[in-house]
Amino acid sequence: MVRKLDHPHIVRMIKTYSLGETFNIIFPRAETNLKEFLRDPKYNGQVHCDSRSHSDSFWDQMIGIAEALSKVHNVGEEAEKLEDLNVGSSHVDKSLIGCHFDLKPANILVNKDGKCLITDFGQSVFKAVESGRSSDIRFMPGTAVYAAPRKESEKPNRRFDIWSFGCILLEVATFWVRGREGVEDLDKVRVTDSHEAHVGKDVSFHAKDPKTGEFILKPEVDDFMESLPRLLEVEEAIKERTETFLNRLLELIRRMLEPKSTDRPSAREVYRDLKDFRDAYVAADIPPDAASTQSSSADEHELRKISKDG
Repeated sequence: MVRKLDHPHIVRMIKTYSLGETFNIIFPRAETNLKEFLRDPKYNGQVHCDSRSHSDSFWDQMIGIAEALSKVHNVGEEAEKLEDLNVGSSHVDKSLIGCHFDLKPANILVNKDGKCLITDFGQSVFKAVESGRSSDIRFMPGTAVYAAPRKESEKPNRRFDIWSFGCILLEVATFWVRGREGVEDLDKVRVTDSHEAHVGKDVSFHAKDPKTGEFILKPEVDDFMESLPRLLEVEEAIKERTETFLNRLLELIRRMLEPKSTDRPSAREVYRDLKDFRDAYVAADIPPDAASTQSSSADEHELRKISKDG
């Protein structure tokens, strides 16, 4: 199935082979993964909110990851689009949906050029959904830190990946504002005492409300998010648009970290919002006269095209 997920931000499979009873897959070599990129001192400072050249391209990568996740979630629909565009499809069932189920920073590769790619589909599940039927998937997600909260009566679904991606975006936003030390602080605040007898520490982003028994975003994580705008330090020239970008981003992350899965946005919505935030951030840096010139040039080009076609 990974071969059929052709996207610039999904790792490309080179070859598979068996050695004895072991099945092996060869992927292109990557420089590191997002977990190490956000925490290893040698990468610190490469992406910061007052560094336009790095930060713009870095958020482009997160937009790409969101688009790639949408492709995973809507495999069949994406294949149908390819057929509509006459560029060929991989004979994928048009009703096919997918879930990664182990989305985490360690499973996002970072190449030398800074490009990010989703990898490790070992726990992923794909299934065909009949019209009018539930899109729930019978599977238990893996890594506890980034796994979404789930009631026993709730079946895993595509919104589970959205929670995981929300946790990732919070780490990325933290790194963008505060660097490696900020990510280390976030790692610390989410570690709390567990209410489960057999578990010493709870390392996830969610907890159970002791009064209601309902899942909530950990108050420690919530407070940490609240602190980020106050700790933002940027040049005065870009302060206003950077604050706007950060506040809109954190609002999106909060929606992604809604304890109830049906309250979370889809991957398509996350992609759309991230792209809109980035575009507004970049547009705010374009002088009005320059924007007018660009618009005029585009209009002239379109007029020439219409005249030629006519």
